[in-house]
Amino acid sequence: YGDSINLRGFTATSDITIVGNTMIGKMQGIAHFWHPTLGRDKVYRVKVLNNKVDVTYWHGIQLENTPGSEMRGNKVSSQLGARMLNYPYAPIRVWAKSDTSGSLACDNIVEDFPTSEPTKACAMPLGESSGTSGG
Repeated sequence: YGDSINLRGFTATSDITIVGNTMIGKMQGIAHFWHPTLGRDKVYRVKVLNNKVDVTYWHGIQLENTPGSEMRGNKVSSQLGARMLNYPYAPIRVWAKSDTSGSLACDNIVEDFPTSEPTKACAMPLGESSGTSGG
């Protein structure tokens, strides 16, 4: 499987905006995975806004170690019949996650995890946020 948008890079990258896309199919949605042992630098200040992600693998939107980022107004869901690729071929539930302190993740619809952290209401409407506060 692939990712619709993968922010995997080998040098530090910043100020990326991903807005208004529709991703449907056998893939993950928007993903950035980072760990210091992978030999990559972080991605900074990523805005993921108002995207529709309807995919068959776990990572609907995953922003790992992306300081100063903002994820809001997205709709994330798993396609009907989405299952693991190997045994036990269990159904898959798709999530949206941002694990970075100081980043904003709110006002998203995550159908498989409707009360998860990224679904909480934002403190400020879109357009008024600094991208690093609120929530």
